[in-house]
Order: sequence, then C-alpha cells, then structure tokens
Amino acid sequence: MITSTWTGSAGTGLFEARTADPQALYERDAQLSSLLALLAETRRGRSGVVVVSGAAGHGKTELLHTFTRHPDARAAVRLTALAYGAEREVPFGVLAQLFRSARISGEPGVRVNRLLREAQSTAATDEILPQLFHGLCFVLLDLIEHSDQPVIIGIDDVQYADVPSLRCLSAVIGRLPASRLLVVLNETPQPGPSTALLLAELPPEPRSRWLRLEPLTPGGVEALLAERLSPQAARGLSAEIHTLSGGNPHLVRGLAEDNPEPASSEDRPRAVVGAGFRRAVLHCLYRCDPAMLTLVRQLAVLDRPLPDDLLSQLVGWDVETTVQTLDSLNATGIVAGRELRHPEIGAAVLTGMVPRERSDLYVRTADVLCTVGASVVVTARLLIAADRIDSHCAVPLLQQAAEQGLADGDHDLALRCLRLLGRHPTAPHTHARTLALLLRTEWRKDPSLAARRLPELADAARTGALSGQAMALPVHGLMWFGNEEEARTVLEEAERRAGTAQDTEALAQLGMSRLWLDLLYPATGGGPGAGDAVMDAHSASAVSPHPGAVATVRGVLTAGPGPDTVADALQTLYRNPLTEQTFPSLMAALVTLWLNDRLPEARHWADALAAEAEGRSAPVWHGMLLTVQALVALRNGDVRTAELRAHRALDTVSLESWGVAIGFPVGAALQALTAQGRYDEALTLLKEPVPEALLRTPIGMFYLRARGHYLLATGQPRAALGDFRTIGRMADRWKQDVPAVIPWRGDAALALVRCGDTRQARELAQEQLALAGPDQHRVLGATLRVLAAAGPPKGRTSALTRATQHAQDSDDLLELVHILVDLGWAHQEQGAYSKSRQTLRRAQNLADDLGIVLPQRLLPGPAGGTGDRPPGTAQGGEWSDALSDAELRVATLAAGGHSNRQIAHQLFVTTSTVEQHLTRVYRKLNVKNRTDLADELHAGLGLRARSRADVGAGRPVGADPIGADPIGAGPASDREDG
Repeated sequence: MITSTWTGSAGTGLFEARTADPQALYERDAQLSSLLALLAETRRGRSGVVVVSGAAGHGKTELLHTFTRHPDARAAVRLTALAYGAEREVPFGVLAQLFRSARISGEPGVRVNRLLREAQSTAATDEILPQLFHGLCFVLLDLIEHSDQPVIIGIDDVQYADVPSLRCLSAVIGRLPASRLLVVLNETPQPGPSTALLLAELPPEPRSRWLRLEPLTPGGVEALLAERLSPQAARGLSAEIHTLSGGNPHLVRGLAEDNPEPASSEDRPRAVVGAGFRRAVLHCLYRCDPAMLTLVRQLAVLDRPLPDDLLSQLVGWDVETTVQTLDSLNATGIVAGRELRHPEIGAAVLTGMVPRERSDLYVRTADVLCTVGASVVVTARLLIAADRIDSHCAVPLLQQAAEQGLADGDHDLALRCLRLLGRHPTAPHTHARTLALLLRTEWRKDPSLAARRLPELADAARTGALSGQAMALPVHGLMWFGNEEEARTVLEEAERRAGTAQDTEALAQLGMSRLWLDLLYPATGGGPGAGDAVMDAHSASAVSPHPGAVATVRGVLTAGPGPDTVADALQTLYRNPLTEQTFPSLMAALVTLWLNDRLPEARHWADALAAEAEGRSAPVWHGMLLTVQALVALRNGDVRTAELRAHRALDTVSLESWGVAIGFPVGAALQALTAQGRYDEALTLLKEPVPEALLRTPIGMFYLRARGHYLLATGQPRAALGDFRTIGRMADRWKQDVPAVIPWRGDAALALVRCGDTRQARELAQEQLALAGPDQHRVLGATLRVLAAAGPPKGRTSALTRATQHAQDSDDLLELVHILVDLGWAHQEQGAYSKSRQTLRRAQNLADDLGIVLPQRLLPGPAGGTGDRPPGTAQGGEWSDALSDAELRVATLAAGGHSNRQIAHQLFVTTSTVEQHLTRVYRKLNVKNRTDLADELHAGLGLRARSRADVGAGRPVGADPIGADPIGAGPASDREDG
C-alpha cells in the first residue's frame, strides 16, 4: 500500500476555479437536502454514491458547488474534477485532477506523477498495464483511508470522463463499503445510454442514489429574475421568459441579461431576446453531446418541423437515435417538440459555423428535400441561403419556386431565386427563361424598372431561346410603353419561330398578343378580326378566356354597349380568379361593364379585386383596379371618391411605369378636379408629360376628352374644340365612333355654343342624337341639353325636362346638375320665377352634395353670349326670398345689361315703375349700382371665388391659362378652331 502525505482541505482544482462566482440555487432545496443527508450518513462510516442528472444548464454545477461549500461539508476533504469531451481519450485524466486537488507532496507526490505519466503514455485503456492501474487505485484508496475527515469526490460532466479514471473510482468504492466516502457524479443525459458509467460499472448498487434536476417552474423563473430586476419587472416577465427558456436556469439568466430594468415602472414588460440568450444557448449546446448540436443546426436550417424519418435521413442517423437526441434537446429547453423554441437559437448556432460548412449544410439539405419531393419554396430558400446552385436540382427548382412566388404574391422570394440564377452562368434557354421570369416579377411592382430587360428578351424571342407563354412577354412590354411597331416586328418573328418549332402554347399566347396589339393600336393593326386565325387554331390553349374578353371590349368600342357584352363580362368575372394569366381578361371585363354603364356590378368587382391585389403585393394590378374604381365613381358623380382613387392609383404606380395606360388615371383625376373647380391642381396634372403614343390608342380619346372639359371650364372653348374634333377623327379612323362610348359630337357642340356658333353646335348635337340608341340615357340627356342651348328659346324647357329624365335614368348626377342649371334659366326666360328658383336651388343642393362647383349656364344670355350666372341661389337663396316676383324680374334684366327703357318695354310697364322696383332692390340687397347688383346676384354661384382664384394665380378672369397651343394636343393638323 502506498502511504501519502497531504495537507489542508482539498478542493482548489479546476471545478472550483470554474465556479469561483457561484450562482444562487432556485427550486433545488430538496436535492441539496438529500446531499447533506448522505453526507451525514458518510460521517457515520457508510460510503455512498449519488448521480445528479439534469439537462445542460439546469444547475448541476451550482448544486455541487453549493453543497461542497455548505458549512456541513467544509470540514470534509473535497476532491473535485471537471471532465471534458476533448480529454475523454486521455487515460486517467479525471483521476489526475482529483490527485491535483488533493495537493499530494513529497515522495508520494513524485510517485503519483510518475504513475500518471506512465499510464497516460499508453494509447488506450486496454494497453494500460495492470500494475499501473493497481498502483493508482491504491494511491486514491490510501488518501481516503488515512483521512481524518469524510472525503467528498465530486466529478462534473461525468459523461465525458475517461473510462480508466471511472474504473479506478469504481474499484476504490467497491473496496471501501464502510468508509467515510461520498461520491457525487454530475451527469448531463445524452442520446442513448451513458457509455462511460456503464463501462466503469458505476454507480454501484445498492449504495447509489439518483437525483434529477427538473426545469424551473414559473415561480422559480420569477425568483431567479429578481436577482437582476425589481419584483414588479420580474413578475411581469416571468411567464414569457419561462416559455422562451423552457425553465432552463442558464437560459433564464441569459434572458435576464437581455432584459435590464425598464426606464419607467409604467412600461409594460416585454421580453427581449438578444446576445445574452444566444450565448447561453451555445454554452448549453457545447456542453452536450456533439450529436445534439448537429441536430440543432439541422433544425435551424429547416426552420420548420419535419417527420422523424425525414429528419433522420437529413442527419444520416437511424430514427431511434434521432428521437433520442430530440428528447435530450427537449430536456434542455432548446427544442420544443420537433422545432426550436425560438428563432434566435437557430441564428446563434448557424452564425457560429464556418461559412463553407454552413453553406454545405444548406446544399445537402436541399438535395435531400429535392429527392423526397419536398416543397420547392422550402428547398429554394435553402439554396438562396447557401448562395450556390451546384446542387443537382438547383436550376429547375429555383425557377419553379419563382413561379410559385409569383402565384402566391411572394415577390421577394421570386426575385431572390431569379437573382441567384442570374449570378451564375447557365445555358441560353435557361438564361432566357430566367430573364422572362425576372421581367414578370419586376413588372408587378415597377414596369419602368422591368423595361430594361425588354431588348434582351426581344432578342431571345427572335432567336427562339424563349418558348411557351414567355414568347409573348416582350410584345406585351413593348406595346405597354408605346413601341407598337417594334412590338409588331417581334410578334411576327416570334410567330415564325413558334410555328417552325410547333410550339402551340407560344402560338396561342402570340395570337392573344396580336389581339391586344390590334385593340390598343388600331391604326397600325389589321382591323377587326386580326389574329383570329391564330386563336381559332389554338382555342383550347390555357390562355382562354382572354380572346373572348378582348373581343367583348372591341365589340363595345366598335358597335356600342349591349346586353351580350355585359353577360360575357360577368361570366369572365365569375369564372376566373385573380392570377397573372387572368388579370388582363378581368380588366377587360371591368372596362366592359363601365362602358355599358353597369356601374353597381363594376364597382362591386373592382372593389373585391382591388382588395385582393393589395393583399398580394401587386402594385400594378392594384393601381389599375383603383383606376377602374375612379372611373366608376366619376360616372356616378362621386367626384371626391374619383379624385382620391385616381390619385391613389398614381401614387401606387409611378408615372413612368404607367405607359400608355396613364391616360385613364390622369384623365379621371383631371375630370374630378375640374368638376370641383380645382383648376390649378388640374393644370399641374396636365403639365405632367404623357407618352406620345397615348394619342395612338383609344385611351388617348379618354384623356383628350378630360382635357377638353378642363379647357371648357377655364374659358378656352376653341382649344377644347380642337381636342374634341381630334377625338372625332380618331374614332372615325379606328371605326370606334360610338356616342355611348365617347360622345365627342356633344362635347364639340358644347364648345361651339361657348364660341357662339350655335348652328354647327345644333348640327353636331342632332347627329349625335340620331346615332344614340333609345336606352342610352346618358348620351341622350347630355345631347338634349346642348340642343336646348343651341336652339331657339321656344321648346327649351320641354327639351331640358326630357334631358333631366334621361340623366336621372342613367344616374348621371354631374350632367343632371348642368341640365338643372339650364332648366332654371329656361323657366326664368318664360317668366316662371318660382319654378326657376326651385330648380336652381335643387341644382345648388345637388352640387353641394357632390362637392362640385355649380357650372355656368349653357343657354345664351340677354346679349347673346353665355356664361351668365342664374339668380336665386346665393347664400342659400335667402336674398331671392326678399324680392317679390316683379322685383326679381326687373333685377334679373338689369343685372343682364338691359336699360330701364328696355326692361319697361319687355315687361310692359312704365319706365317709372322700373325705377321704383330698382330702388327697392338696391335697398333690400344693399347695393349702389347695376355692377354691384350683378355681382350680388352672381356671388352665390361661385363667380367671385373663381375670379379671386384667377387673380391670385396671376392671370385675368377668363384668361387662357394654357395658351393658344394646348399642352400635348398633338400635331397641328389635329387641332381646329371653332
């Protein structure tokens, strides 16, 4: 037997250095009491072994440290060691720590050191000579037997201890059943059985005890948080932090570090997950079996739970091992079920990896998921994270994921997939398809940005690098931005390529493109029926029902509204969900309903589709549907909504991205602003440049009409007439001269009346009346109003009364206000002053409801001009109530420029009577002369306000704010004076 000399109370080894700053224990009182009870038994000469088991971070080290520093244990000899996984293959490494903590000195110390050197020079346990093993065992045995005090041996992380050390300890325990020895082994459970303890035949039975450390309860978490936070803050955070940590004390302390005391006690506590939590997670994982870290990294890459068999395939294990590892991770609180407890856990473990190792993990995972047919979106995200396409499935998978992203409205995913492909060289056809997908993806948000890809994509269509539906993409892009000639050239070359390759899908799409091209640019197309041969040959193509939708719009533009076109439009809307393929047909159907004056249906579908488009992050779709909402509101007379929707559409899609479609939102906003009398804002909008190609499309007619009405409202009838006649020539040239669609004759007649040419105005109005159908109430009402103004006084009230009925039948409230104003004046001309006042009040009230400026009357004034404001409505009409009918008749004629003699002659009274009436009128209205009288009579209808606005804008009243040459009016040949 070896006799050793040692001094003092041992216990200054690695374990104690590691726990120099101990943590307080929470909810571990029962386990500490058990250890102290075992120590009491040891003092009575009964040795024991206790295994303290608990997941990493559950406080085993703190428990052992607290126990060895307890007053009851201070007189004991404490030998401690900390096992490391990296030293597992070093023979007697743990035993060497125990001897070092015993501070053996003199000749025995030299002897121990020699034995350890000889033992540790061997390569494996089986090669250790029996005499070396025997000698080291008896050194430890001698230490225990010759101690005057109980001996406590504590080994932390015993699962990593070398087997020779544990065997030596087992042999000593077996030889000292009645000694004062207590062995405490801290074990972190690992997947599968504890190999080291089994090989060492530890712990021995029946003298062994097992203590398990469970996760903290919410109360324990609150008590632990109170170390750093106030009781109130700890109470407020405890439930959330308990959920985040799974009750793991180490993770709780990490979260406490991330959540300092709030600045104000009134702040509602909200747990922050930061660097402290990430460090705690990594610390726990690095103390666990390496397999647990491997599995956590795999879960972090997936970011979603998977079946056990698939997860096993990804990590290369059998299912049983995978399940055991998951169970161990659940015990630590890092995993909950089959997924990480918090995303920051995944971020921490992935950040800690070498970049190439992390990239390999992503690619390997993508390969496996691709093989088993997993979601292309999930797999594509892995390749994006790896930033590599060297996986065998990368290229087709990324393209499929981009398609899926487009369908789901996930444009960010689609762009990331395609940009990854674009950074690496691929085959020409693959590159062309990627380019086409990029164009489609970017177009949804910003067509002007996507347009930079059109030249390369057009070349791909010409050379045959594109196929299928992608063949038509450059044609659509070119026509959108007004390059119709190039679009037609690309279309023809692509059709030849597709025909040679017998690409029926491409031919069908190109046929569809030809229909749209001919509809949008009728002057350069083949007229009605162009492209029909192509579509007939491929009518079963997936592009249906677009051909029908285009044909429906073309039918309305060329033949006028009708019930068949409405039925076709509604069928399109009912049958087709909102997708990239169906959006053009849905827009065509909405336009068809709008042109047919089916406003309730158009509003319902536009609202529903706009909400869906906004939710799917498709700004271009949303902007176009907002424009439809504006157009519908405008026809209903709701100018406020029309202006808001039109401006929102212009804010949603940049002006540069609208292409030739810009005419619709700008035209709608222009009409709404004009109706409200906001002429300066309308002028600002007019100054925005529009594509020159706009005036080669039917959309240009809508824009020109809106501009013409602005010019009329601002006193520029000749410039307005030029716009309206340009529309007429366009409609005639394109065979789209349908008054129900674009009533240019009535508009031109309005301008002619303003210019004083009532003969031409009457001819145009009569021609439009003859062309309008009996049920086209909107056109009939407006046309009858112009006829009344251009014709003789006799019969005006009858014509305007019929016009009123038509406007009411069509719910054309804007036109109704105009008609009521003229009807009020017509009643006054006939001497029906009560009817005049009632009608004009109705007009004023309706204008107020609609938020519009009451328009000038169209009827000629006493001097043969137009534009006089009718009496009877100023300040709510109270001044007109102060005048008798006789006084009102005299005042009206005097304000209109008649002399006293002319008034007396017209009213069949004496000049003296006229003078007496005027004196009373001046007194009642508090005016001094005829000029003041005219101003007072006109004030209620907005003339003064408009005059002040004109003066404030730096121009005289009635001046032309644009000049003789209207902005963007097109070639001089398209502008005519009245």
